[in-house]
Amino acid sequence: MCFDLENDILSSDGLIISGYHPNKYLLEYIKYPINLYCYDNTCYKINEDEEDDLDNLIYWMFNNLDKIQMYFSNIFLINSDNGIMTRYENIEKLNLDVEKIHYEKLLLSDD
Repeated sequence: MCFDLENDILSSDGLIISGYHPNKYLLEYIKYPINLYCYDNTCYKINEDEEDDLDNLIYWMFNNLDKIQMYFSNIFLINSDNGIMTRYENIEKLNLDVEKIHYEKLLLSDD
């Protein structure tokens, strides 16, 4: 971790998840709750037997639901097509909606 990157993380007010699951190591640098922005084109809860990195932030969140509020004040889902943001009370509800979106897109691609 270089000084500039550490300073950027310490001074940020949000984290974007889009197409990747960052390492849970980032939590060590979040000193106050920040916003979490999740894009709808990303998968979130993944079965443990399919997970290739158990040290990622998303895996940690689903296994520590009671600790999420220590790090994230708001959780938003961003529609990747139009940029509309929807606020969620918890990561579980967000994940359910993302799964529905992915399922609907899969059905449309089969037509």
